Formats: sequence, structure tokens, C-alpha cells
Amino acid sequence: FGDILDPNGLTEDSSPDPLSPLPLPQGGAIGQGSTAPVDQKPPPRNQQDHALEAFHQAMSSIPYEQKKEYLEALQQAPDLVSTESDPMKFIRYCKSDFWAAAARMCNYWRERRALFLEKAFLPMKLDGKGAMDESDILVLQAGFPAQLPNTKCGRAVGIFDRSKYLSSTSRTNRLKATFYFATKVTDYEGAQSEPGCVLINFLIQPTLQEMDPPFVEKTFYWVKEVIPVKVDPIVLIMLPKKMRGFIQSAQGLVSKQNFVANIVSSYTSSFGSNFKGRVLFETNEGDIMNDLMKAGLTREGIPTSVGGDWMIEVGARKWIQDRVDRDCGEEAHWQELLARFTGQDQPSVSSTSSELENTSVSFDQNMLLPVPLNEPLTEQDQALWSFQQAMTPIPFEEKKDYLEALHRVPELVSTESDPMKFIRYCKADSKAAAARMCSYWYERRLLFLEKAFLPMKLDGKGAMDEDDILVLQAGYPAQLPSTKCGRAVALFDRSKYLSSTTRTNRLKAVFYFSTKFSDYKEAQSDKGIIFLNFLIQPRLQETDAILTEKTFYWNTHTLPVRLDPFILIMLPKTMRGFIQSPQGLVTKQSFVADIISSYMSSFGSNFRGNICYETNEGDILKSLMKAGLTQEGIPTSAGGGWMVEEGSRKWVHDKVVQDCGGEAQLEELRKEEQRNAAALENSDEVRLKRRRTVNAIHSRKKRERRRKELDLLKMECGQLKETNAALKADHVKLETLLRKAHRLIGKTSG
Repeated sequence: FGDILDPNGLTEDSSPDPLSPLPLPQGGAIGQGSTAPVDQKPPPRNQQDHALEAFHQAMSSIPYEQKKEYLEALQQAPDLVSTESDPMKFIRYCKSDFWAAAARMCNYWRERRALFLEKAFLPMKLDGKGAMDESDILVLQAGFPAQLPNTKCGRAVGIFDRSKYLSSTSRTNRLKATFYFATKVTDYEGAQSEPGCVLINFLIQPTLQEMDPPFVEKTFYWVKEVIPVKVDPIVLIMLPKKMRGFIQSAQGLVSKQNFVANIVSSYTSSFGSNFKGRVLFETNEGDIMNDLMKAGLTREGIPTSVGGDWMIEVGARKWIQDRVDRDCGEEAHWQELLARFTGQDQPSVSSTSSELENTSVSFDQNMLLPVPLNEPLTEQDQALWSFQQAMTPIPFEEKKDYLEALHRVPELVSTESDPMKFIRYCKADSKAAAARMCSYWYERRLLFLEKAFLPMKLDGKGAMDEDDILVLQAGYPAQLPSTKCGRAVALFDRSKYLSSTTRTNRLKAVFYFSTKFSDYKEAQSDKGIIFLNFLIQPRLQETDAILTEKTFYWNTHTLPVRLDPFILIMLPKTMRGFIQSPQGLVTKQSFVADIISSYMSSFGSNFRGNICYETNEGDILKSLMKAGLTQEGIPTSAGGGWMVEEGSRKWVHDKVVQDCGGEAQLEELRKEEQRNAAALENSDEVRLKRRRTVNAIHSRKKRERRRKELDLLKMECGQLKETNAALKADHVKLETLLRKAHRLIGKTSG
């Protein structure tokens, strides 16, 4: 694509046409003395008055249908029109072409009205009261788009990187974030003059990613016809190390070469022949970073993805925080809170922010837990504040599931993963608690998928499916009666596995069980929960190494539950003979030794539990009673009186009743389900569904029969081809012999 794009290096003096996917803001390096937007120097008063008068005269000549949104904005929010769409910005952009400026102003409000609907006439603020919703703000927090530090000569630099897309947000959220970003950039000096703001666009990255053509087309239109910002585009292309193979795209499975070519072709066709930017290729490692530094960027202001030091996620969060502070006027509140926590003198709060003292919470840039501001910080408040601060530097990729949970189900985060549980477990180590919280939501999202954001309930409307609940009813895992001093007791017994359930069902049951156990006070204390694990039982049974490894990982890195393990080993009466294992037929001694070795190696040198052997009958029972368990609370398999299956069914029933709001409510729900089932059984929809199912089964059998017939025909065809080839070979051989015979007969007769 050399004929379309100029692959030469970028220079600071280049003056391309103002065409690029998105406009970018002018500002200082975030975290390095960034400054507020600098208003452009206004022309002399009489010149500005003449310019505005000419602008309004040009506006009066535009047909009503083209300017009705602008007129509506003037009527509903005149102050907003003068601040967020100052006519002088449009006049400067269009170089005093007043008719073009008026048309661009009308386009601006038409696009803003179509995108934000009724919220179009609210200010572009991030305080929760403006045009931007929480999902829109989340897009900005993720770093799409993002501001980078200025060039050496002070030009603003921004970046658009598709790898920062959040799967939980939509195209509309990204368009709103882009429009907000573009509106804010209009305030910066040089936004309406050449060469404009520098735009870095990651077109191709080693991890190939599909483009969003409607999004690209819309943003290109904004740059050309709507937003009063000139941009200087730089397109980055970093091809994968290996271009062989295929990749899944919207058109199906295509080769990597075609995938890359389609993206570049689609992108450049949006510009047409007007593209005057630069395209930088990563031919050798470091090429792009060197070219960007030639363009005036510093190493500290170049993203880490191309070899620089700038972390986009951290910068994006800081940019959001600055905007929130500016919108809310809560800078004094942040200082006051820090002063209370550190014990410094409290700064005075100005009268303009005194009204905010009555508000109950502050808006946190990371969408973390709110911190009360209207009363002195308690010990718990201090712990939560420290927890929030520790969450900030964690890379976005590591905490994106936690942030998604905060955005979608904040009440679930505060109840089922209360930060205080993690803080207590980590003994007030805020960094460890924040990391453990992120791990919790990562594992929960990985295991439950979209249901991770439903409550841990057994009423059929939560995260747990029927098969997951069946695992709990069977007694894996199971809760036993508490000890004499009130400590909770859990039992893991592999003999309670149900063959009809899968490892995933068992993992979900364990995760649910552990989440519920985290509510016990002793779960985060040094004593912890008593954890009984039947490692070896007389009826030898293979372990599930993958399940064991995952649950150990959860205990070590994820769940805020400390365990006091008791490993129970009850050997068979005779250790002679062999047993079937995944490795084949092995002796019982080897089988037992392998299980114990594998289990203990998972703990490594960290194991601090108790190992109880049944050397003589009743040894395990005595050991458990010494630990505080009652004989009635010890499983019958270890000599006690507790029936695990009955206890588990009762435990699950109690949880269902609790989740449904009581026995009466549960019974009403059951009756309603029965009525609905009976009504559905006789409905046309059910009969139609049944007929479709029968037809589908019939069609499937028919296709299978045809496939077999086709396979048989192909096999017969192959055999016939082989026979035909052999016959042809024999035919050639016989013809050769016949010719030789004719020659011999001719010689003899002659």
C-alpha cells in the first residue's frame, strides 16, 4: 500500500490535512505537571464582534431543517452552546469562512443530539450528572481514547488503540467517549490551527484484532464535517512475527495476509485520496519508537507497546481523575480526606465546595468503593481508603473483571466480596488484599462466565445451575455441625462425586461453598475453618488432579478463607493386590503412595495441617474429637453419627428457603412453576417445539444415513479406481508382450 500511504518518517514540521479517525486533546504530560487547557488568544474585541455578527448572518441563511438541533440547544441550554461549542472555535477552524463555520456548528449539534438523545443538552462532565453515563466513562478509563504527554515543542498527542476495547461496553459507549474526548480537545491551544494535534492510531498490532467499520466511518465523518479540531495522523503498523496461518474474522476463516490487507484497505478507503498523514512500519524492532522520537515525542511519552515507558491505563485513570476533580470541584475534599488519613493539618475548604460537605460519597476515578466524607474516618474507613489506593496501580488487565463487576453489580461486590474480608485475611496488607480481590473476580468470571454477575443463590435465578446444586446435595463439599467452641467445619469427600456431573459443576459448587464460608468471622482469622479431607478411604478412588490444583490455587491466591486442614487416611484392610489407575494396573501400595505424594506436593513446604491415620479402629474419630468436633458431628464413615447426604440436603434446602425469602414464598414459587409447566405442556408453542424436535431428530438421522451411504460409495469408488488402474497396467503389459510376439513370429516366418 505504498501508493496510498507515505511510509516515510514523521517530522515535527509536517503539515498534513486535518483527516484522521479521531481528534485529540492538548495538555501536559499526565502525572508530570500537566496543565489545564489553555484558551486560545482571542482577537481584538471589535474583530471578534464582527466575526460573530457575520457568523450569525451566515447561520440565518441555513434552512431550518439543517439547524433545528442547534436552535433547540440555544433554547434549552444557551450557556452550553457558548462554552462547549464556542462559535469562535468553528470560525478559527474554517479560517473565517463564516458559512462553512455555521454549517459545521449545525452538524455538531445534529450529531450530538443523535448520539446523546435527551442528554445532549446536559454538560460534557464526568460527575454523574452530565451527558456521560457510567459505561461511557468506563471506556475512557480503559484507555480508549487516551492522552499521551506532549511533544517536546508542546503539541498534544493522543492514541487510539483497539486493544483497549472493553467487551462489556458497546459501540455507542465508544462513540460517546470519542465525542466527549473531541469536545474537550477543542479547548486546547492550537486545536483549530495547523498542524493540529498529533493522533497515533494502532492500525495493526501483533495480536491481530478486527476493526469496527461503522465506528471508523462515523469518527472519520466527525473529523471531516463536525468537530472543530485539526489533527496530524500517524498510523502504526506492527505485523505479527509470523504471517502464516489463518485467523477468525467477520467473513469467516481467512489467512493473516488477507486479514491485514482488508484492514488497511478499509481504513485507507475511508480517507480516500485526502490522506496526508504518516504510516510507520515496524520493520525492525524499535523502528516505530525511533520514528516517534524523531517526531518530537519523548521516550517517557511513548506507549510501552512500542518500546516506550508510558502506561496507557495509568495515564487514562489520571486523566479521568483530573476531569472529575474539575467537574465536581472536589479537589479540596480529596485533600481533606488525605489529611485526615495522614494526620496532617486539614486544609481549609472554600465556600464554593462547602455545599459538597453534605454529600455522602465522593466519585472515585477507578469506580472503587465510595469513601464517606461527612464524618471523621473510622478504622474501617481508613482500611478501605488504603485498599482503594492499593487498587489504583494494579494493571488494568489484572483488575478488569473486578471493575466490570463494580460497574454492573456494585451491590454484589459489597456483599459477596466485601473488601473488609480480604483486608482481614491479609492482615491489613492493602496491596495483597487488592490483588486477592482482583484474583477473586477473575476466577469467578472465568468459571461462571456471564453468570458471574448474578448472586450466589440456589433459587434458580442466580449463578448456580441445577447440576451445580445437585453436587452440593450429594455432599461435595458438605458442612458439618460446628465444633464445641463454634468453629465452622467443612468436609470434602471424593466418594460423594456424582457420575452425572462434571468437573466444572464441582468447581462451581466449591466456589459457591467457599464464598458462603467467607461470611464466618473465623474464616479470616489465624484459626480458620476446620477442613476435613478424606484423602484415602478403604474403597480406593482416583483423585482429580486438575480440580485439586485449582482449589489449592484458590486457597492460596483467591478466596478470603483460611483453612485448618485435617487430612484423613483410612487404608484398606489389606494392601495386597492390584488396582486400575490412569497409568494402568498398579499395586495398591503404589496407588496410595502416588495419591499422597501428589497431594502433599501441591502444598509444598507450606503445609501446616494435621494428617490423621486410621492405624487402629477409631483413631480418626478420637483425633477429630480432640480437635473439638462432637461425635454427632463426625461423618459415619469415620465412626461418627453424622449422615453426610441427609445433612447436605438439609443445608441446601435451608439455603434455598433463605434465598427465596421463607418457606411460604418457596412453596408459592413451586406451585407457580407447576402451573406454568402444566400450561406450557398444553400450549401450541410446546407442541410446535416438540414437533420441531422430532423433525430435527428425523433430519439428523436422515443426514447420518446419507453420510454413511456417501462414505460407502466413496469407498467403493476408491476400490474400483484401484482395480481399474491395475487392469490398465495389465493391459499395457499384455500389449507390450503381444507386440514382442508379433515381431518374433515375423522373424521366424522370414
